[in-house]
Amino acid sequence: MKKKILYILLIIFAVFLTYTAYVTNNPISPSEYKHVSCANGCSSDFINKLFDLCVDLLIWLGDKFGISYEAINIWIFVIIEPIIFIIMLVLIIRYRLKIKKLTNQK
Repeated sequence: MKKKILYILLIIFAVFLTYTAYVTNNPISPSEYKHVSCANGCSSDFINKLFDLCVDLLIWLGDKFGISYEAINIWIFVIIEPIIFIIMLVLIIRYRLKIKKLTNQK
């Protein structure tokens, strides 16, 4: 089981490296997403302020850990979050199987 998880994480990491290499070599120009608008009447000002607050938080965390904004962003959203997601998924499946086994025994 541990080998399977390790293989999955390695595949995810390889896909991430490939994607980042592609994005780095093919940046999106601002003219490509000018047509994007907030169709549901949401406040883009609120979204911008929330985004700025999150960026400030990541910069502060980067300063506390002595790494850059980009590095802390990668650590949180590319490494830590998927690991937590995979662990939670494995635990959910495991516990569902235990529940099913216990209900079938009665």
